[in-house]
Amino acid sequence: TSYTPTTALDRNKTYEWKVRAYDGQGGERSSGSFSFTTPNISAPQLLSPVNNALGVSNPAPLTWSVPDTGEQGVRYEVMVSGNGVDWTSAASGLTVSSYTLPTPYDKWTYWKVIATDLYGGNAESDPCRFSVQTSVTYEDGEYWIIKENTVPNSPPFNIIIMGDGFIREDFEFGGAFESEVNEVMDGFFEIEPFRTYKDYFRVIAVSAHSNERGATLLADATTGSKPKAGTKDTKFNSVLKGGSSSNTTADNDLILTYAKKVPGIDDAALNNAAVFLLINIDIFAGTTTTWRYGRSVARTCVDANKTARLIHEGGGHGIGRLKDEYIDYPTQSLPDEDKTQITNYRADRNDPFWFAGNVDITGNREQAHWKHYFTINGYDRVGLYEGSYLYGKGAWKAEPASIMAGSKSTQYFNAPSREAIVRRIAGVTGNTFNFDDYLAKDVNTLPAGIRAKANAVYDQTEPYTHETPEMIDEP
Repeated sequence: TSYTPTTALDRNKTYEWKVRAYDGQGGERSSGSFSFTTPNISAPQLLSPVNNALGVSNPAPLTWSVPDTGEQGVRYEVMVSGNGVDWTSAASGLTVSSYTLPTPYDKWTYWKVIATDLYGGNAESDPCRFSVQTSVTYEDGEYWIIKENTVPNSPPFNIIIMGDGFIREDFEFGGAFESEVNEVMDGFFEIEPFRTYKDYFRVIAVSAHSNERGATLLADATTGSKPKAGTKDTKFNSVLKGGSSSNTTADNDLILTYAKKVPGIDDAALNNAAVFLLINIDIFAGTTTTWRYGRSVARTCVDANKTARLIHEGGGHGIGRLKDEYIDYPTQSLPDEDKTQITNYRADRNDPFWFAGNVDITGNREQAHWKHYFTINGYDRVGLYEGSYLYGKGAWKAEPASIMAGSKSTQYFNAPSREAIVRRIAGVTGNTFNFDDYLAKDVNTLPAGIRAKANAVYDQTEPYTHETPEMIDEP
């Protein structure tokens, strides 16, 4: 009543099996079918040089380890790259866990190790990088990988991040620009649903040298460190209204040109990517330009609220294609032209979550596109709350609290907003959105201490003036 195969089974493969019984007199019966999947081999762990090491010797000694799980016949291939995108084989068929790379790249050398065995097992390490130089400066137009997507057989959702008002010395490795990027992106992937789906994203930075730090201010600012009005010579010509305004403008065409310096990013790919711009000035300001068919440029300044602002602008407006939920005009109704735009843009994909997925324009619980939440246990906060998309009447939000109602008050995307974001991620990464799968992963938890105000008028005690995001009705 037991059997052990006499030959080794393939790695990482699903087998089906059943048992057939004979009685020697023509009687025969079979069990039901069962299945099992054999384990893959363990992925190598890169040991030395450590990630981001500087001043590595040339030639460069590389070492890695594999957990001792009794695997037999393992061979290693060392892959290297000068940019983290285009990889070549430096050595293959290795039986030891070390290799000396004879000619590292001049600036950064990215490397990873692929392990295979005799039975079809295949596992790849996470990539690391090092430099033989003792200091590294990213030149104008140079790009580098901040975070790689790690979902097998899934194209990445690209986030391309750059800065304006940063001078050349700010682009040294570990310098001002990279520090700002690491801080905001670490925080970005701490809020749901980006935390759950972070493995689908690849984050690429692009260096853009300005002649002066800062940004052009048309009037003295009353937020942040309250810088004075003045003109600055910056790469993307960022201009801010100043005062208490959150408005920003910049040369979007040039920003997108720099985004296309990343291999694989062209005009079509930009419709399935998000571009973030950090403006090197300490005031509370940020706005997003969104194009009808998917591309976006989210601009935000580097004040104390920069991470939350970037989540609101880049994550909400840019990736989720969401609308603001705060109210600037409490006695007025959402204009008919805005309702028409919402209807027409949603028709592009036949999907109400494709555009303004956090806004309802029916006011009817039977017609609201998020009505499926009304009967799900644990989602009792979801309803229809009049007052959204700047206007007190004619537009409804799903929950009292949301980061789209103001990036200072609530570090939380409401349920329809999370669904809209996950639907976008699925579409870009070649996956089919399944609501049951989404619901099983959804983190429907309000952060402690958030300020939840149903149908609340925009909080005039917060010292800034909202600006409507720019929409461009063309590819």
